[in-house]
Amino acid sequence: MRISLKKAKHLLEYGLFRAAKTLIRVMPFGMMMKMAEAIGGRVLYRFGVRRGVSLANLRYAFGDQYSDSELEVLSRGVCSHLFKMAVELINIKLITRRMDEFVEFKNLELFHRALKEGRGAILVTGHFGNFELGALALAWAGLPVSVVAKPLRNRFIDREVNRMRQSLGAEIIPVDDAGRGILSAIRRNRIVCFLCDQDVGQFRGTIAGFFGHPASTPTGPARMAFTTRAPVFPCFIHRQDNNTHVLEIGEAIEMEYSRPMKQVEIQRVTQEISIALERHVSLHPEQYFWLHRRWKSTPDAQWLYPRKKIKK
Repeated sequence: MRISLKKAKHLLEYGLFRAAKTLIRVMPFGMMMKMAEAIGGRVLYRFGVRRGVSLANLRYAFGDQYSDSELEVLSRGVCSHLFKMAVELINIKLITRRMDEFVEFKNLELFHRALKEGRGAILVTGHFGNFELGALALAWAGLPVSVVAKPLRNRFIDREVNRMRQSLGAEIIPVDDAGRGILSAIRRNRIVCFLCDQDVGQFRGTIAGFFGHPASTPTGPARMAFTTRAPVFPCFIHRQDNNTHVLEIGEAIEMEYSRPMKQVEIQRVTQEISIALERHVSLHPEQYFWLHRRWKSTPDAQWLYPRKKIKK
């Protein structure tokens, strides 16, 4: 039976993924984290994993707040953080056994209180900190967590990642057909987790300010909140210097459920979510996923993310 080029590529990627996973698991966890800090970021940065996009985003977001050399340090820090994140998720069984040592929870009672009202809850976050660990930590704490997830291009790796997400009881809602899954989860009094910081194009979502610039932003969480009256909680996890984490749940974002105010409220709540994310990213900029083209649907994208000229 012939294998397509795409499948062969995915199988090769999966083989490399499994090999890296095995290597990381057999090495002492502390040693791997030190290696991630010392050389992991430099290796990823050296190979240019969207280095230009990362630097452009940082410069666009912070203006002259940082010098060029400081932006380079931050961009390398992003790569180190991603390397550490991978090491942690591959060693999730180890972390699970000691979750209370790895993650400090702040305001967890806000979720318990909300679930007592029986309307479910909506958790909004971004590609910040070890956001995958954040959802797993909430499931470890006994909360009914449902994660809206976009499938990875490589279905073999996607299957592995979903197994990790489900290992502590988290439910996966594929983003391609999320509407019914989200409504079902909320009716079952679950916490639905959304990542709210990816560009969704010019004709989907809305425009919300992010670091002083308009950015295409998904409105799904605010729309679902308006429809179901489930409270919306900003929730962010960040890494500390000793590689432990703080997971902080913010107070619910207020919403007016008057039908004439629907679009106004959806816009306002979406902006509030962006403001909450910006506040946390400003404190720990090296822990944000600056490799995403956050402003690609705006007019500034032409000079912010210039396309490489094709040689004739």
